[in-house]
Amino acid sequence: MFCTYCGAHLTGGERFCPGCGAALLPAEAAGPSVQRPSAAPQGTAEQGWQQPAYTGYMPSWPPRAARTPWPDAYYVREFGKVAATGKGSFNWAAFFFGPFHCLYRGCVPRFLKLYLPMWTAGMAVAVFVQMQAPAALRGGGGGLYALGLVLNLLCSLWGVGVGLYNGFTFNRHYFEHVRGNAAAPTRPGLMGIALAVQAVAGIALAAVMLAGLGTELGRGIRSEVGGLLDNSMPYEDVQGGGHSDPQGKYDALFAAILDGHADAAETVQDYTQGYTVPRAWPAGTPNDMVLRASRLFADDDISLGTLVSAMNNTVWSEEYAADEGTDGWNSQLLYGEVGETAVQLEFSRRGELVRIISAITYLVDDDDLNSYYELTQEELAAFVQWLYEQAGTQGGGMAARVRGTWADGAGQQLQITPGMLGGEGCELWFVENGALVLRLDSGAYRRLALSQGDTVLTVSECDEDGAETAPGSVYYKM
Repeated sequence: MFCTYCGAHLTGGERFCPGCGAALLPAEAAGPSVQRPSAAPQGTAEQGWQQPAYTGYMPSWPPRAARTPWPDAYYVREFGKVAATGKGSFNWAAFFFGPFHCLYRGCVPRFLKLYLPMWTAGMAVAVFVQMQAPAALRGGGGGLYALGLVLNLLCSLWGVGVGLYNGFTFNRHYFEHVRGNAAAPTRPGLMGIALAVQAVAGIALAAVMLAGLGTELGRGIRSEVGGLLDNSMPYEDVQGGGHSDPQGKYDALFAAILDGHADAAETVQDYTQGYTVPRAWPAGTPNDMVLRASRLFADDDISLGTLVSAMNNTVWSEEYAADEGTDGWNSQLLYGEVGETAVQLEFSRRGELVRIISAITYLVDDDDLNSYYELTQEELAAFVQWLYEQAGTQGGGMAARVRGTWADGAGQQLQITPGMLGGEGCELWFVENGALVLRLDSGAYRRLALSQGDTVLTVSECDEDGAETAPGSVYYKM
């Protein structure tokens, strides 16, 4: 008796071929007698032995060893168990190397059903987590990042469950897939393709992760939460102007902003000085809350919180309390990004007065602590003017509207220019109830109120809170 698949010699009674591992038909397993060669009819050549049921490989007599794939001893044993009991043993290779094992054994439909959805979901979750990680490191977006971590955990549990299922059921599935042929050919090419795809995806994801990590390290060197905000920043050096070379410290977008708003240099104080709104805050109110509600003199309607929202990834530092060295001014830093440029604005506040006293820039991926550029006051004003444009306004605060030449009923003129009121130096103090309060160099205060479409100006003496102490003089726009 010989195997009808590979021609291997059978002794009778085998359920599986010892040569190729194929399941034998009952008739073959019973071991019918082998047809012996008979004498050829007279007048013909003697014929060799033939196996009528086999039309493929014709073994000579005695049969030669089969030239077929060697059967896998593990699956010969497991297929016998499956045929006898309907169940196989736990397949550890299928558990640990599930998707690659499926493809290697040619079980493509099983791979598509069990592992492709899991791979797709896992990759999507990994990308989501990497996208949320920078925001979480900067102190924002922690909820989405936590959600991503939970989804990542669920995908891991999903993978363990699929691996266990595959380990318990693979041998029976494979028995049915190859019809009991323990010598069925493998598909290493499919496994290689899957490995290559996973390697490329892993490298791409790692590159994204490292790029984001490098950016965060560049920020984190200067910050507790991802911006240029930590206590080790040498602010005295910044104010001293020790870093004045802009080369490589901001990108082309930021350069265009500075070049396109150079006219702001004429009214620097409008874009760098402001006041609190309301003027009185309860004790213990966080300083950044007071700053967010404050206004600059360039526009009396736009709050600082709205103004700086044009920057991306904004983060406030902790407040630096006032001391003798700062003459009563506290300070607080705001980190933000414009394109590829990181911007740090330093705000100071003393009572109801607010100022932007400095600004430095550097590229967001620059991890050199000393690599930054301090904007001049004119450049700072240009940048703030651009922020107002992003907020949908061109300015137009009272500080700008009262400037010009005015005349009273007797024809006596009053000239108001930035920093000057009628020839005397002055400082912008605050705007409240439609009136601008100025502090003169002499220490006196003046209250300026516009009416009749900004054509009439009333100038009166007042105290530092803006309360009138004497009747005002009326002037008309010239």
